[in-house]
Amino acid sequence: MSEFETLLLLNLKALERFVNYKVSNKEDAQDIIQETCLVASQKFNTLRDKSLFKAWLIRIANNKCIDYFRRKSKYGD
Repeated sequence: MSEFETLLLLNLKALERFVNYKVSNKEDAQDIIQETCLVASQKFNTLRDKSLFKAWLIRIANNKCIDYFRRKSKYGD
């Protein structure tokens, strides 16, 4: 298992709690979690201090939630 996968597994519940708290629609929340994991895996090599992984992951998720609400308000969903 890679370092990324290990860190993600250790922090997945916190990520899920955060996104599910922010987004009430469960399907949309799952999409955001999936997008967050994808971006985190693509950008993992840019994270200098691995001890900050959880905060970094939650920040990505927060940005994805903001994007979600922007799209939702723009298109009136």
